Amino acid sequence: MQKIKPLNEQAIQSRFFSAGAGLGTASLPAFISSLLEREKKLYKEQGRGRSSTEVNILLEKIRGANKRIESLQQYKDEYLQKERDRSKIVLA
Repeated sequence: MQKIKPLNEQAIQSRFFSAGAGLGTASLPAFISSLLEREKKLYKEQGRGRSSTEVNILLEKIRGANKRIESLQQYKDEYLQKERDRSKIVLA
């Protein structure tokens, strides 16, 4: 025979929440546990402060991309100015 666990109020609330949230047979505690595991992968405790690993890597990539965009924007502005200057010379 299988062991039958008595359902307490928390377990019942969890089941109703899971059904309402479209989690199917997944329970709320299992869902929360999976979120906490994902959080641990994103943020690692190091020393006294909190240091994020994946997040910091992605933020650094975004910063690099933004710097590159700014650099390219300057080239675009220079190009447009030179085009205006060229068309003034051609029209003169």
